[in-house]
Amino acid sequence: MRFVSRGAECAFVIPTRNRCARLLATLTRYAEMTGPDVEVIVIDNASSDDTVPQVRERFDRVRLIALEKNEGMCARNHGASAAVAPNIFLLDDDSGPLPGAIESATQALRNPTLGAVACHVLLPDGSHEEGGSRHVYIGCGAVCRTSDLLAVGGYHPEYECYVDEYDVSYRIMMRGLAVRDFETCAVWHEPQARESFDYMVEKLLSNNGYLAAKFYPPDEAARFVAWIAYRYSVFAQQKRAAAGFRRGMELLPEKILRGWADRIPLPDAVLAQVLAHRDAAPAFAALARRGVRRIAFLRAGKEIPGLIRAAHEAGLRVEFILEKENGLLAQADRLFDIPVRPASDGPVDVDRIIVGGTSPGFIHNTLAYAKDAALPDVIAP
Repeated sequence: MRFVSRGAECAFVIPTRNRCARLLATLTRYAEMTGPDVEVIVIDNASSDDTVPQVRERFDRVRLIALEKNEGMCARNHGASAAVAPNIFLLDDDSGPLPGAIESATQALRNPTLGAVACHVLLPDGSHEEGGSRHVYIGCGAVCRTSDLLAVGGYHPEYECYVDEYDVSYRIMMRGLAVRDFETCAVWHEPQARESFDYMVEKLLSNNGYLAAKFYPPDEAARFVAWIAYRYSVFAQQKRAAAGFRRGMELLPEKILRGWADRIPLPDAVLAQVLAHRDAAPAFAALARRGVRRIAFLRAGKEIPGLIRAAHEAGLRVEFILEKENGLLAQADRLFDIPVRPASDGPVDVDRIIVGGTSPGFIHNTLAYAKDAALPDVIAP
């Protein structure tokens, strides 16, 4: 793959901070790939290691933007402003496109109704990363038009890291454009092992509060924040991140107030896609019309409250939530007054088993698990 300064269809935009060896390995991997010419823009978030001199010495065709302070994911905005290419591939310093992804994404974006391509993110063990949602991309792998990212104002500084891609996706959708996943557009991601999950929990909890207050109707925001607080309390307990959870809870009221001050209510057409109970309603109504009455969910993903709500509104009875032995909520007895039981106990007496989340990665992993566990007729919501 040849790095060029102009003439490419796509620019890689890569923020980094104090990960010189990781970034150099990633850039080397790009250079060794086959594929179309690309423009590569690295934005350094005020690293204190050798990132800046090493990139300049070893990759003279990479455009390096060295910031004086750490701007988090907002560093991507500098890359977007500097890009010459009409399309931007949003990557991290530990991710990159799999063969065919660039060509597939740029071809897809010729459709004027599409605003962003959400890539499938593959992990070293072959599983799919489970972040994002049905209409939200994962931060380390997405492609959009340069002009569209600039038109929506790019990344918002409120987030620093985590949940920022939801904000961008929502603003793209508010322009009447779609955010869709494409299996032909996949990236590899090699995240480093974490010594602590405190920062992640703090940001996921507090940033989701800001997001909900900014975009959702007040009643939906309240439901969402209550669920997120519970979900991350369980996650923090499992990951020994109690300090991060406490800090996130301390920040949450202020974050909600700031989200309300920055409020941009989503129009009904967008809410119908991003609120899980509305997005899934047609699928559950169709099941009811086919005579399905009793269901179980397999795994409890981020969207499980909305999926349960959609099922109830369609007249379906949710008998169980089936969890993997190492699942986030495997130790819960009940969730929303629905029994939680081990999926390994074997088949259950229901009409259908439905995946309990809407992230494409979550759905892929859950269907693969269902096949291995010999659970019959499992379907996506």
